[in-house]
Amino acid sequence: MPMGDYLDAIRTAGFTEVKISKERGIQLPQDLLNAYLNDGERAALRNSGVRIISITVTGIKPGSEAGAEACCIPTQATPKSGCC
Repeated sequence: MPMGDYLDAIRTAGFTEVKISKERGIQLPQDLLNAYLNDGERAALRNSGVRIISITVTGIKPGSEAGAEACCIPTQATPKSGCC
């Protein structure tokens, strides 16, 4: 998922002051790429600038108590579930 879309989903869930506090690049093992991509696909991926990252995001959910745990898993959110 593109990072902008992910951050937008967090904001849509009601969080404010959404910030990326940590970002880390993920390198896929070459043997994994070899198993699923042919030479041309690996070259295209390498030249595309596409990257996989892990981010740590912080934000504030208005109306929640400071320090309280919040659930924000969009796929698990349902009306009245107590989750975003």
